[in-house]
Amino acid sequence: MSTTSIMIVGVGGQGTLLASKLLGNVLLGAGYDVKLSEVHGMSQRGGSVVTYVKYGDKVYSPIVDQGEADYILSFEILESARWISYLKAGGQSARPQGGLRAQAQSAGPQDAPETRDQPERQARGGQSARPQGGLRAQAQSAEPQDAPETRDQAERQARGGHLITNTQRTWPMPVITGAMPYPENIVEKLSALADVTAVDALALAEQAGSAKAVNVVLIGVLSQRMDIPEAAWLKAIEETVPPKFLELNKRAFELGRNA
Repeated sequence: MSTTSIMIVGVGGQGTLLASKLLGNVLLGAGYDVKLSEVHGMSQRGGSVVTYVKYGDKVYSPIVDQGEADYILSFEILESARWISYLKAGGQSARPQGGLRAQAQSAGPQDAPETRDQPERQARGGQSARPQGGLRAQAQSAEPQDAPETRDQAERQARGGHLITNTQRTWPMPVITGAMPYPENIVEKLSALADVTAVDALALAEQAGSAKAVNVVLIGVLSQRMDIPEAAWLKAIEETVPPKFLELNKRAFELGRNA
């Protein structure tokens, strides 16, 4: 099989690193070659924290470039806007219109290595990163006009990657100080660019018994999209989570999986 690329993004203190460890254990248990790379960023000041996960028969590098992510698992809605250009969309980058990514970068610190901005600067030079004619136009031309369900399937395929995002807001310092507003209608804008699943993972985590279980809730949502048995995920949770928190995290996983 070809490699599959996943990005786990959030801000410091949200449990993204535990989520990446859990995901890595699941994939290793399923027999895949797995590579992980963590970029901690300015986590103590609420900065971006990013983990790259790649898996397949053979993986040589964990790094995910723009337009390469099959999945982005986002712990905070503004981080979804910050990293959306890394998501696959019909083989091209899903780049936000109307300055959405620029708003995200202004509202919070950008901790990604400088080299990740190089493709964006090249794109500004005139090469469009958006599909010509729109995603729906491509989907409709690929399928018969009298098969709406098939057209919808083709459109989802054209979009490529899938974004799973928590709707929780964590205000970065420029928003707290009043220097920048928190961008509005982020989910709606992202949904125009990519296949998006938005869940209130914080509410589900609190329902499970602890707000700290947001990471396992989101892993549960991701598990719906991956061809790995539920039992394998539960086994990985048992191997990763301290025994005294095991039942809580199992509840969080099930709530996310059924969201």
